Amino acid sequence: MKVSVITYCGEHFADLHRTIESVEKQVHEDLQHIIVLNSVDEELNAATKIVAHPDMVLISAPGISNIEAVNLGIEVATGEIVSFMPPTTFFSCSYSLSRIVDAFHVETLQAVCCDIESITRGKQAAVKRVNQGTVLSQKSLKNGHYVVFPALFIRREFLNVQRKLDTSFGAAAEYEALLRWFGKEEAQTRYIAETLVGTVLPPSGKIIFSFHKLKDIILRIFGDYRALRMHHIGGIFTILRKIVFSVLKARSFNLSAR
Repeated sequence: MKVSVITYCGEHFADLHRTIESVEKQVHEDLQHIIVLNSVDEELNAATKIVAHPDMVLISAPGISNIEAVNLGIEVATGEIVSFMPPTTFFSCSYSLSRIVDAFHVETLQAVCCDIESITRGKQAAVKRVNQGTVLSQKSLKNGHYVVFPALFIRREFLNVQRKLDTSFGAAAEYEALLRWFGKEEAQTRYIAETLVGTVLPPSGKIIFSFHKLKDIILRIFGDYRALRMHHIGGIFTILRKIVFSVLKARSFNLSAR
């Protein structure tokens, strides 16, 4: 079963090598790694040197947003399973994709999610299981639960039917996609209680909160609420629960934003 890993790199280019190395070390060999770069010439040249085997596809798309990059990656993907992996994330162990593929042998599953650990630059952070017990369903979404994209693996056939990310939702596009994809009673997903993915965070004390970031948070909340109302899954109480869960997940990531 082939897996397409989509890496969308608008920033954090220096971390790209870690993501690529973690993909290359996977025991599961039937895979495709798509790297979409919002790049300048220097970054593109450097990425070309990193990409060294035929299972990697490098796409240069200057000016593209992360959401558009994800959609472009989905269009190019040829695997039966699609994984989303920005350059600050990586597979935690060599058998990560093998565990995911094993789960997808249940043909009725549309998606699988796992736990994700955080590593602060310069030192190993305590491992926190984010997404613990979260099975994506209409009920869990209505209760404010959600799954971060790097810990989510989806059948490409299911994505083709359900459509890609809606760019009109901006920062809330991932959440709207979760509601649209898994907010139906017939959607079947599975949660694996294993830490298969990791993410790299800024050093403690380097996280800066600003009015600009506060504005982004407010816009995301309004986008989330708009998505909830459009899909008739919840309302203000769902948003409040989601904010609580977001804070808990941020604490697991040393108070870093996703």
